[in-house]
Amino acid sequence: MVEVITGYSPRELLGKNCWRILYPDKGRSQVTRLLRDFQKGEVRERLMVLTAKSGEERHISWNSTNIYDTENRLRVSICAGRDVTQWVMLEKRTDQEKTNLYRMLTALGAGIALLHKNLKIVWANERYTEWFGDIEKIRGKYCYCLFPRREPIPGYRPVLESKKIGAVFEGTAFTKDGRERLFRIVASPIRDDHGKAINYLVLTLDVTEQKELEKRFLQTERMATIGEIATVMAHEIRNPLTPIGGFARYLKKQIPHDPVVQKSVDAIIREANRLEHMVDGVEDFARTSKINYVKTDLNKLVEKCLTLLDSEIKANRITMEANLSSNLPQVPMDPDLMGRVLIHLLRNSVQAMPDGGHLTVTTSRKRRFAEVRVTDTGPGIEKGDVNQIFQAFFSKSGRLGIGLTISSRIVQDHGGRISVEEGKEKGAVFFVELPFEMVGFPLTRPQPLSLLNQNIEKKASRG
Repeated sequence: MVEVITGYSPRELLGKNCWRILYPDKGRSQVTRLLRDFQKGEVRERLMVLTAKSGEERHISWNSTNIYDTENRLRVSICAGRDVTQWVMLEKRTDQEKTNLYRMLTALGAGIALLHKNLKIVWANERYTEWFGDIEKIRGKYCYCLFPRREPIPGYRPVLESKKIGAVFEGTAFTKDGRERLFRIVASPIRDDHGKAINYLVLTLDVTEQKELEKRFLQTERMATIGEIATVMAHEIRNPLTPIGGFARYLKKQIPHDPVVQKSVDAIIREANRLEHMVDGVEDFARTSKINYVKTDLNKLVEKCLTLLDSEIKANRITMEANLSSNLPQVPMDPDLMGRVLIHLLRNSVQAMPDGGHLTVTTSRKRRFAEVRVTDTGPGIEKGDVNQIFQAFFSKSGRLGIGLTISSRIVQDHGGRISVEEGKEKGAVFFVELPFEMVGFPLTRPQPLSLLNQNIEKKASRG
């Protein structure tokens, strides 16, 4: 057996220092420690790497028995070495497979947890612990108790207890840093040989961004459909509207001395002009073109917009405050379009404070986004209107109500977000978030502000 393991025959080893032969070079330090331990007492399962005659390394587990004389002095140490190379290699391979499996599970971008049949956490991968806490803190806890509320996502427990393979549930939950996220949970039971569920494997996916993109996509499709309908309607309205306005102006000139006719014709002209402005707004809403991205200093754009509205701000006796971040990188955007958005939001705030107030504009960095915050001290927005304010044709002022809709489209086409909240005391706060990286897919947008202003000026000059 010695020759099978080491490659040396007994004759080659007898009478020689076997340790030097079998453990050359760096192996001698292992031998020194082993011999010292022999003198201290018996050795059990000491694993050492032996070098065979062929140069191959073999893993040997050493055990020893000591024989002492009558005066308790060590006379002989009997050593037995067992070749455990295959066992060690198998264990290494198993550990490597475990490592590879763990890396694969982590690379999925999903949180994976193993639950006991009583729904307590047994094990979790790195992504899961990033969301809900270190494994030592969450092991042994009920999976649904990781969240601030005991039952934060009703239906989670029934999904697990249903014992269906691939049972799916979606709901919002809070991560350990307090963020509310939308998770998709896929649970499957692990059964024993008798088909009884002994554990559950739970796959958890953060689908917050995915759902937001789906929502934006549906909104884009909806807006595109509305745009097509609006284009047709604007065309059909403009066809009879043009001659109506023309004939009314003709009558006004032909019958100048009849006050009744003049009053009626003036009403026709006034309403025709109003309809023309509405049709222009609908066409602006429906019109699309390519975004022209330019690296832009957001602070300078904000300052430019405030300068353009300076006279309106002063006319309404409004005090203005600008808190602009000094370390804000340039943002890829279409400055004409984003200028249009900012002017519309600022003008809305100014118009909400006809008797004076305070207007605050703040820029800051928010993770991957640059944020512009417009805060006013006006009457604010009713709670029921917050979720509708960006919808097409929503208005309580009697106007067409597409300004915020167009602004929302522009921001979303830039890959950003726009939202509104009630102020802490009163008024409203509008948020515009723009990504620092340009979106990587083609988008469309309404007509540039400069061209729109030209069209408005031409129509106004026609009277």
